[in-house]
Amino acid sequence: MAADEDDVVLAVLRIRVRRHDDPVRDDLEGARELLLEGTARPVRLLLANERPFLLWAGTGLDARIMGNTRPALKRWLGRTGIFFTVAFEFFRYEFPRLEVTIDGVAHAATFAVICHARHYAGDWVIAPEASVDAEEMDVLLFSGRGRWKFLSLFRQIQLGKSGHLSRGLATIMAALDMEAFAVPAAASAAGA
Repeated sequence: MAADEDDVVLAVLRIRVRRHDDPVRDDLEGARELLLEGTARPVRLLLANERPFLLWAGTGLDARIMGNTRPALKRWLGRTGIFFTVAFEFFRYEFPRLEVTIDGVAHAATFAVICHARHYAGDWVIAPEASVDAEEMDVLLFSGRGRWKFLSLFRQIQLGKSGHLSRGLATIMAALDMEAFAVPAAASAAGA
């Protein structure tokens, strides 16, 4: 196998192993064996603004970070390359009011992530029950407006013990269909 193929094998292995809460291995032979002898399962391809995704898609801060991250920095520094964009966008985030419709029922939020996998940003656990082979997706809703609470949300997700849910920082709802729209400022003021 060429070096690029080895990278693909390891990436697939990491997704597969993390999905089952085993430690990540950098074992090329084990990865090849898993790919060749493992059981294939269908995975639902999801769409966000007509763009396909498999694991998760975010609104608000996530969308800004991914849209403003410099690809060269990410390639060069990995996850650290995103940090500068994260810091800049976090401190200027204005907590826009979102209307998130889940299976026909509207919910208010200032941040939402559609999850089709339990992990987010590597080892962080965002949606403990989410699974790539499930038909439904889990939608994380955050409706706070303060930076400290928002930072606490991410810290609890990073710790991986579902503290963001048990502490009431966010809720997760199962969904087959989901839409999110920003509520215009005039409508936000009228409905506040």
